[in-house]
Amino acid sequence: MSNPGKILFLNPPLSAAQRYGMLSSAGAVEPPLGLAYLAAVTRKLGLTTTILDAQALGLEIETSVTQILDDNPDFLAITVPSAALSAAAALAGMVKKANPLITVIVGGNHLSALAQKTLQENPCFDVGIIGEGERTLEKLLAVLRVKGDLSSVAGVAFRSGNAIVMSPVCTRIDLLDDLPMPAFDLLPDIGRYYRPAAQSLMYLPSISLVTSRGCPGKCLFCDRKTFGHTIRMHGAEYVADMMEKLYRDFGVRGVVFEDDNFMLSQERLEHLARLIIKRKIRVAWSALSRVDTINRDKIRIAKSCGCWQILYGIESGSQKILDFYQKGITLSQIQKAVQLTKNNGLFSKGFIILGNPLESRQTLQETKRLVMGLPLDDISITYFTPYPGSEIWDQVARYGQFDTMNWDSLTCFDPVFIPHGLSKNEICDFQTEIYRAFYSRPSVIFSYVRRLRSLPQITALYKSYRSFNEHLKIHPDAATNN
Repeated sequence: MSNPGKILFLNPPLSAAQRYGMLSSAGAVEPPLGLAYLAAVTRKLGLTTTILDAQALGLEIETSVTQILDDNPDFLAITVPSAALSAAAALAGMVKKANPLITVIVGGNHLSALAQKTLQENPCFDVGIIGEGERTLEKLLAVLRVKGDLSSVAGVAFRSGNAIVMSPVCTRIDLLDDLPMPAFDLLPDIGRYYRPAAQSLMYLPSISLVTSRGCPGKCLFCDRKTFGHTIRMHGAEYVADMMEKLYRDFGVRGVVFEDDNFMLSQERLEHLARLIIKRKIRVAWSALSRVDTINRDKIRIAKSCGCWQILYGIESGSQKILDFYQKGITLSQIQKAVQLTKNNGLFSKGFIILGNPLESRQTLQETKRLVMGLPLDDISITYFTPYPGSEIWDQVARYGQFDTMNWDSLTCFDPVFIPHGLSKNEICDFQTEIYRAFYSRPSVIFSYVRRLRSLPQITALYKSYRSFNEHLKIHPDAATNN
C-alpha cells in the first residue's frame, strides 16, 4: 500500500504520586524504552510515528485523549503495566467513542500474563500483543491494513464474536542487535522529563536503559512470560552506540542500566569499557548485578569506564525467605559482594522487599540486622507485590491476604499483600524503622557528601530528601527498639 498509515504509541497516564506515593520526588521517571524500540520499527516501515508519554508529561486522561484525537492515528498502541490498566482502559474507551475507526492495540507485561481476561473485561482494546512486540507488531499492522486474518499473526489475542482467540506464541528475538536503535528523538525532551531515582543520580541529564532481555534466574516474584528464561544481550557495540548517541545528541551525562544482571558477561563488559574509553563517552553510569556473579575484575573494569554505583537485589535478610523465592543466593554472598564493591571504591545500593510470604517479626529483624551490618550507601525498600505472570501469582493466597483485583495498587510502594501473622501497620512501620536507622548513620551521610557534583544534582537530592522525610512522618509511632 502506498500509504502505510499513522501510529501513535502511548505510555498511559500514571502520576508519580500514584506510583511512588509520598516518595514521588525521589522516584524515577523512566523512558518507555519498549515503545521507543517499537516506534523505530514502525518508522522504518514507513508509518508516520508518534510517541505520547503521558506519564512523563504528567498528562491527565482527558488531555491525553485530546492529543490522540488531534493526531488522528490509524493505530493507537498502548503499553499497559498493571498499575495503569484502569487509566489505559478509560482512555481507550473515550478514544473509541470519539473515533471508532482508530484500532487500539495493547501490549506489555500485564497483557502478556492475562491476555484473555484483559480483553474480555476491556472491549475498548481491539488486539493484544503477547510477549515481545517488534516482530508481531510488524506482521499485525500488515494484516490490519488489508483487514486480513488475525489468526495468521503469531503472538496476538483478538476477538471473534464473544470469544477471545489466542494465536500461537511468536518466537523471541535471538539477536537483539538486529533491532533498530530506539527512537529517542520521538520521546519528550530527555533532559527535562526523565531521571533515575535520586539515589542513583550523579550527573544530569540522566536516563535509564535496558540492554538485555530474559533472565536465567528462577525468582518466584519475577514475571518471565514476556522475555523468558534465556538471557539475550545487545552487543557492546550496540550499547556503546546508544550511549554515544545519548551523550552527543541529547546531552546525557548519566545512565542507569536497569538490566536484571548487566554485569553478567565479563567479555561484553571489557569490550564496552574499551569502546567507552576510545570514543571518549564521558557518562557516569550505574548498573544492577546479582551478588553471585560479581567479582573484583568486573568491578575494576566497570570503574575504569565511568561506573560509580552497583545496585544489588538483596531482597531479605532471612535465608529462609531467599530460599523460598528460589533466589539462588546466600547471605554470605550478599556480604561479600557489597564489601568487595566498597573495597574497590564504588558506591552500592541494596533493594529490599518487606512483607514477603513467610515473613514474620523474626525475619523482619533479620533483614534489619543485615542491612545495618552491610557497608551500603543506599537502600530502596519496597513491599512484596505479586504480579501477574510471576510464579508466585497462583500461590500467593496460601501465604496471606491479597486483593487480586486492585490493579492500581500494584506499584511495589503500596503494601497490597499482608502475610499471615503480620498487619499492614507493622510492615509499614518497620520500613520506617529501617529507613530511619540506616539514613541516620554518619557513613551514609558522608557518602552523600562525597557524591555531590553540581547544583542541579544537589537540588534533586534536596527534593528527594523532603519527599523522603514526609514519607517517614506517615508512621511516627514506629518502634525503634524491637
